Amino acid sequence: EGISAYEQECPSDYIGCIGYPALTYGNLTDRLWIEINTPTKWKSVNILKCVYLPKVNRSLRFKHEMGVALGHLALEQEILGPTALRMRAQEEDEEETRREEEEREKERKEENRRREEEEEEQKKREEEEEDDDDYGDDDEEDRDGHEDGGDRRYRGRDDDQDEYYSDEYDDGEEEEENDEDSFPDPGASHRPLLAPAPDPPAPPPRGPTMNVLDQIVAMVFGRLTISSTKEEHFATLARMHEAIRNSWIEEFGCLPPNEIWRTIK
Repeated sequence: EGISAYEQECPSDYIGCIGYPALTYGNLTDRLWIEINTPTKWKSVNILKCVYLPKVNRSLRFKHEMGVALGHLALEQEILGPTALRMRAQEEDEEETRREEEEREKERKEENRRREEEEEEQKKREEEEEDDDDYGDDDEEDRDGHEDGGDRRYRGRDDDQDEYYSDEYDDGEEEEENDEDSFPDPGASHRPLLAPAPDPPAPPPRGPTMNVLDQIVAMVFGRLTISSTKEEHFATLARMHEAIRNSWIEEFGCLPPNEIWRTIK
């Protein structure tokens, strides 16, 4: 069927099909395909194993191993029975506790950030008030100087020349000292500027832990060929994903505990 469709799309091209080798990683290829397509007694497993897994764009080895792992996952959960229910409930409680802790940590960081912003604003207001007080004091000194008659050097120049020249000489020395201080340090341009170390980036928040069945469905559905529009394709897969979850819960009582998958892997 696939070759016929390609031939109709490309009538001028010759399309051939290359078969699998007789052996695949030491096993008969036909035997592997038989095991992949053989249904189990669980409907939820068969939807993935027999319907979608053979269509996945992955190696034959991946398809066979994933089919075997699915069967083992269902078998172990069936054997565990009520124990699997307790394991799953415990995992859900741990996940809920983790989410609550992350939410509390997020609120604590947000509160610290707001407190730091308030302290920074308060510090800026205090600095502005201090600057306003300094400007007021300078204005009062300037007014006092004008009321006294200005610079005493020029005020007493006609009456007391010695005092004027003495003051001017002293000011010249101060200007020379200030000029010496104003020269840049020749080695300053070669000194490294040490920037403050940036704060380490906050780790991204962890999302909810995917159930092992959801992970398997994602691995299988993610490598299927899109035969229609993307919207229709993903809408169909979303409905099938929900159907597989509901069927699994109906057959086993709950989704498979993640701890089971760790032991299988």
